[in-house]
Amino acid sequence: MLLRVIHLNVHRFANVAAGSSTSAAGSSTVGAVGAALSALHPDLVTLNEVDVAHMPGCLESVSTALSLPFVEFFGHVRGTYGNAILSRYPLSRRKAVHLEGGTEFRFPAGTRKFNGEIAKENEAHRIVRGLLITDVELPSGLRPLGVAVTHLDHMDVAQRRTQLRHIVREAGDGALLLMGDLNALTRSDYSDGAWRRLEERARERKWQLPQHGDLSILRDAKFEDVAVASGSEVQLTAPAREPLYRVDYGWLRGGGAPGTAKTAPPGATITMEAARVHGEVLVSDHLPLVVDLQLGEAASGE
Repeated sequence: MLLRVIHLNVHRFANVAAGSSTSAAGSSTVGAVGAALSALHPDLVTLNEVDVAHMPGCLESVSTALSLPFVEFFGHVRGTYGNAILSRYPLSRRKAVHLEGGTEFRFPAGTRKFNGEIAKENEAHRIVRGLLITDVELPSGLRPLGVAVTHLDHMDVAQRRTQLRHIVREAGDGALLLMGDLNALTRSDYSDGAWRRLEERARERKWQLPQHGDLSILRDAKFEDVAVASGSEVQLTAPAREPLYRVDYGWLRGGGAPGTAKTAPPGATITMEAARVHGEVLVSDHLPLVVDLQLGEAASGE
């Protein structure tokens, strides 16, 4: 069977700019996200930056629009902001983890923080990240497939490495599809000129210069980048209107490229068919990533 998984960072379901696919800057994109993703016919959707305090009922609305009735949410920030998984099939074995690491900094006194509160003098803040893992109970006698979603630190490669190591420990040994805005770069995705432009952009904004290599932690743990392993065209995902970075990924452990399907979990094959980005779907500051997996029972004797 074909399993289509879509990932999107929804930017709190808040419109990022007037003139985009919804009406006004700051307005809700819940309806637009539901309509756009429904047209792509997903079996499973993973979401980052879901804010159920800012947009009450958002997951219920998207779940209904997509006809994906099974929903798991982990609000790793105050129970209201985090990652979600929506599925056509029942979900089980929920595991929610606050990840280690996270950039720490101090707000100047009087600064309005991300949650709307006013910072006190020398008040420290750590950017907390979370990991949500579930099993998808597949039909036709297929074994459950582990699916995880996360959103990694966007400021410091050292913190991402800490978080990736923690994810690998939590992932266990079985087959697992990891989706998310990893805020990590793969050097081979960029020409020398494109990489220099990213460096110039970082200097202009006083950001840490772009770095790479942290995703080798996943590779060393036997995960494969679905876009690369499936032979798909590697496409940039953010910012949505003028993409410069590939930061949204699907990584699979226990699968194979077309024609080389591996037997994992026991009794099933997982083939990475394709990964593609839909540049026409402008409902967030990221573009949606669509991953197609072919699942089947292994032949007798495999």
